[in-house]
Amino acid sequence: MSDNNQWGGTPGQQPQGNMGGGQQPPYGGFQPNPGFQPGSQYPGGYPPPNGMPQMPQGQVGPSPGFVGSIKLFFSQFATFEGRSRRSEFWYAMLFQFIVGFVVSMFQMPLVSNLISLVFFIPNLALQCRRLHDIGRSGHWIWTQVLAGVFGIVALLYLVVFVIVNIPDVREEYIKMGIDVTAFYGYAGLLNIPGLVIVVMVLAAIAIGIMFLVFNCTDSQKGTNEYGPSQKYPDTGAVPSNFR
Repeated sequence: MSDNNQWGGTPGQQPQGNMGGGQQPPYGGFQPNPGFQPGSQYPGGYPPPNGMPQMPQGQVGPSPGFVGSIKLFFSQFATFEGRSRRSEFWYAMLFQFIVGFVVSMFQMPLVSNLISLVFFIPNLALQCRRLHDIGRSGHWIWTQVLAGVFGIVALLYLVVFVIVNIPDVREEYIKMGIDVTAFYGYAGLLNIPGLVIVVMVLAAIAIGIMFLVFNCTDSQKGTNEYGPSQKYPDTGAVPSNFR
């Protein structure tokens, strides 16, 4: 049987009928690769170019779920390489919120501070992997550090300003047994122009919004320079260094 009529047509005519395996013939009479059986796992029944392995089109990798995300959070507590998908990140945030809420109910500040210390490195690693997942460098995390510094300076400025300039508030602090004289050592903060403090606060808010957008952004499809996508598997061969 010739290439022109192996699907039941005649030379010069478009093929008719089914090719087998539930597949329709391609447009223009294009024939499958020799020796390939239609109806396989490949989209449309045809293998990708050069014989590379290919995942079915539109396939989404399974989410790790709440428990799986917690396991990944602790098992990769110091892993700054690789990628973490959106669901893994937000499940880990939900877990930390629940833990913080439960601890706050029992009013145990020492335990709360200890938990914050334990979660510090895993959070940095998770945030770094989340940035990788959307194709951004982990160095963006330094902007969060900068936002934290701005926030601390602005908070100290506010506390010092209130204690130094409002006697009633200062008296309340004294009644609570707080040594307010220590705050006078920070009085130099009041020399910072108020406009600078406002700019710091606005910058910290802007960075916070930026990271909210980053962490809500869907995974970059396929393999990027940080590794393969957990949500959208490659449609081509995975580089050997990621296998």
